[in-house]
Amino acid sequence: MPLSKAHKAETRARIVAAAGKLFRRHGFDGIGIEKIMAAAGLTHGGFYAHFPSKAALLAEVMVEEAEITQRLARRRGTTRAELNAELSGFLDFYLDPANATDIGGRCFLASLSNDTARAPKIARQKYRQTITDVLHEFKRGLVNSEARDADAIEALALAIGAITIARAVDDTTLAADILTASRKAIGERLK
Repeated sequence: MPLSKAHKAETRARIVAAAGKLFRRHGFDGIGIEKIMAAAGLTHGGFYAHFPSKAALLAEVMVEEAEITQRLARRRGTTRAELNAELSGFLDFYLDPANATDIGGRCFLASLSNDTARAPKIARQKYRQTITDVLHEFKRGLVNSEARDADAIEALALAIGAITIARAVDDTTLAADILTASRKAIGERLK
């Protein structure tokens, strides 16, 4: 008896959720399909009923788990000041030292940048789309947002770079200093 569309969608969502966590924790090349499927509570053989390749799964993770874009898009402000206050609150959360220690639980933009650079084109396209979406959200609420492209790009690069470096250093004080300095610099760019 064939599985229902709802069951197939739920199974696919479990695979994406498990893969997202494992990709962020171990990297794209550091985890295989068998372990992803086991983490989703499924057998290895069922993978190809949902995805044509591991790269396609990575691309789907990037679409489904673009938390940064989703959180920014949910800002409810209607004025420049309200939107920027909400962006500032998000950046305080994003650049919090506790976020830097949660490698497997948060932002794939920081966790998978190097992996994505080496991944097949489909994954790089989804990564680019997420970057484009985040830049759009960073600019939303800025005065003359078209003229502020460079500021938004600098702010995004500082945020992702700060988290990436803070995760890599083995000194919590240095990590916190990196995050604090980057947060201050971002605030200056997004006024």
